[in-house]
Amino acid sequence: MFKKHEPDTTDIVDEIAAPHSPAEALDYTASCTVKKKIFAAHETLSKRVLAQRQKQIDYGKNTIGYKRYRNMVTKENRRKHSHPLTPDKGLNISKRRFDQVVRSWRRSLHKFDPPDLSAPNQVLAQQSKFEALSSAVSDGDRYNLEDMLKTANDQLRYTFPPTDDDELL
Repeated sequence: MFKKHEPDTTDIVDEIAAPHSPAEALDYTASCTVKKKIFAAHETLSKRVLAQRQKQIDYGKNTIGYKRYRNMVTKENRRKHSHPLTPDKGLNISKRRFDQVVRSWRRSLHKFDPPDLSAPNQVLAQQSKFEALSSAVSDGDRYNLEDMLKTANDQLRYTFPPTDDDELL
């Protein structure tokens, strides 16, 4: 019903900011020049930061996981919380926070890596087991492949104590 009257403070601010003497005028213009230089330096820094952020994003987009992700999930089917979203390089966040976002994005892209690249140690271990088995069989060893597998399973059973799951089998 009643409007609260608020005084206009723009005149007061202009009086405070405006120089009153020649010495103040010199200080005022000097401070404006410094502010302009700081702003210009900030603009250059922003271009550099944006370039660095784009470089980090390009590294992520150059991975096999990202290419498989783009082929497997179309743009229409992508969901915000279930699929990795490319970080926005224009966000006004600190370098540390942006690095965390990129790190999280890159980790989520690893879900789309091919199976042989995501666990190279397991693949090498399986290859060496296969090579050992095939060389033993090809050498004309007295055991056939089934006996060798049974022996390996028995050795594993004695290596690890039995669990409740073993009793179910």
